[in-house]
Amino acid sequence: MGMSLPVIGKLLGHAQAATTHRDAHLSDDPLRKASELIAPHIATAMAGPAKGDNVVPFRKKSGG
Repeated sequence: MGMSLPVIGKLLGHAQAATTHRDAHLSDDPLRKASELIAPHIATAMAGPAKGDNVVPFRKKSGG
């Protein structure tokens, strides 16, 4: 659910963060969530500007 280990540790009554960390079995959910959030932005960037976008292309430096 996106809660940090220190928060979960407090809820469980752990005095040491190491206890929560040792007992935690993290899933791939945070990684999956991050990839699902960023994927549309990457796809849009790779597709190039859409018609009507106000995009100014970079000029290549000459000579070096």
